[in-house]
Amino acid sequence: MFKDQDPKKFTNYDPAKGWPVVTGPYKLVSAKGNQLILDRRDDWWALKIGFVKEPPAPERIIVLPGTGVDEVMAQRYITNEIDYGAPILAGTYRDAVKKNPNLRPWFKPDSKILGAPDGCLYQLLLNDMKPPFNDKNVRLAVNYAIDRQKLVDLAYLGSTYPVVVPYSAYIANWVTGDLKKLIDSYDRATPSQIKVEEYMKAAGYKKNASGMWEKDGQTCKFTIRTPDWLSPIGPVVTEQLTAAGFDVTENPDRTGAWSNDVSVGNTEACVMVYCGSNFDPYDTLQYLHSKNSAPIGTALPTIFNPRYANPELDKLIEQMEAMIPNREDPVYMDLVMKATKIFLEDMPTIVLAEELHVIPANYTYWTGYPNADDPYVAPYPCWRDIFLMLLHLKPAK
Repeated sequence: MFKDQDPKKFTNYDPAKGWPVVTGPYKLVSAKGNQLILDRRDDWWALKIGFVKEPPAPERIIVLPGTGVDEVMAQRYITNEIDYGAPILAGTYRDAVKKNPNLRPWFKPDSKILGAPDGCLYQLLLNDMKPPFNDKNVRLAVNYAIDRQKLVDLAYLGSTYPVVVPYSAYIANWVTGDLKKLIDSYDRATPSQIKVEEYMKAAGYKKNASGMWEKDGQTCKFTIRTPDWLSPIGPVVTEQLTAAGFDVTENPDRTGAWSNDVSVGNTEACVMVYCGSNFDPYDTLQYLHSKNSAPIGTALPTIFNPRYANPELDKLIEQMEAMIPNREDPVYMDLVMKATKIFLEDMPTIVLAEELHVIPANYTYWTGYPNADDPYVAPYPCWRDIFLMLLHLKPAK
């Protein structure tokens, strides 16, 4: 099929020839505009050999593009235009379920927590090579100026919870025992104006007549970029930091330009996610290895690095990379503890809270969606194993 084809021109799309060739239970029959249509293959090999007893119930799948606009996605759920799709904000869901009671996220609609962890956390991504964040005392002061609980209460209606280190709750029961004791001993999660003053004075700042932190005649000034999909966080963090004496401006970004600006170092701080491992801490911590940093003006290898470099942390990460992750292994856990200690002491970036996507499943026409009561698969449309959901769906009527 690919023989003698020019890979730059070959589209691999010709329904009359059966292209693209697939091995799954659905085949692509139309790709026009922004819409994909897939029809069920009743000659699916898994049926023939008895690997599955019956075909998926949906005979046709229509894939529409996400809008990127929270209210528009909510309206699609409310009007039953879609059965499953992109996440919406917790507050938007609370309003939507009043109009369509058949919408259920991971947890039941009356639960405080609605979404499931996905390995990502919300963070205020700092640029550690740019003033004022090239001074760890300022980073620590900013950390203590943020009230994470008020942040999640205001931004996400309390539907998530504060986090200080970049370990997602997706790794079940990971942060326990001595590791939890270590994290708690630093008390980085408790907001404290006293500690803000302690660290800002250590950085050489004093309060001016306007109550702003100032050094050498300049206020501690920086801008926070906020991508549109993280818009609930930016205003709350900006207000808290301003109240603590920082000269902060929020710059909401609806163009997508923030991504390149973060990569090349044109930002001082950006509301962002920190997406680490769903298995062990190594893959989470490796973003902080100096190989993933870069000078300002050079694109980062990964957008999650705050332009941070610490040779001591590098050595620990390299040792972890050479080992099988095992929390029962005292040598491995000792490395995790030491790496976590460095993170807490340097605060290269400010982790804020767990990211819990609220993805409503629409039970109007179908049942059998994954949820907390039947967690046979994670609920994220962008994860490959979500296709297992198709084998569980049954008509509601």
